[in-house]
Amino acid sequence: MGTGVRAVVAVGRVLSAALLVAMSTIHLVLLMREGFDIPVVGSAFLLSAFGGLVLATSTLLVPRRWLTPVALSGTFFTGGTVGALVLGMVELLGAVGSPLVSAALLMESAGIAALTVTAVLASHRRFGPR
Repeated sequence: MGTGVRAVVAVGRVLSAALLVAMSTIHLVLLMREGFDIPVVGSAFLLSAFGGLVLATSTLLVPRRWLTPVALSGTFFTGGTVGALVLGMVELLGAVGSPLVSAALLMESAGIAALTVTAVLASHRRFGPR
C-alpha cells in the first residue's frame, strides 16, 4: 500500500470514528432530553448510541484486513439510523424542526460517505491486505 493511500485510510478511520461518536452523542442527548416515554424509541436510541460507540472503537482498532467489513458494518448501521429517523422517529418525537435532528442527519450522512470511502480504499486489491 502506498504511503499516500495509507495516510488517506488512516484519516478515513479517524474521521469515520469521529462521525460515529458524534452520531452516538446526539442519540444520547436526544434520549436524555426527551426521556422517551415510548419504550421502543428510547431503546432504539440507546442501542444506536451503544452500537455507534462499539463501531467507532472497532474502526480505530481493527487490523487493516478487517477494516473493510467493520467500515461496511458502520455504513449499514448508520444508514439504518438515517432510515429510522426519516421514516418514523421524527414523527414519533414531533421534532422535525429540532436542531439535533438536523445535526443527526448531517453527521449520519457524512458518516455514511466517510465509512464507504474508507471501506472501498481498504478493500482495493492494490491498496488492501495482501
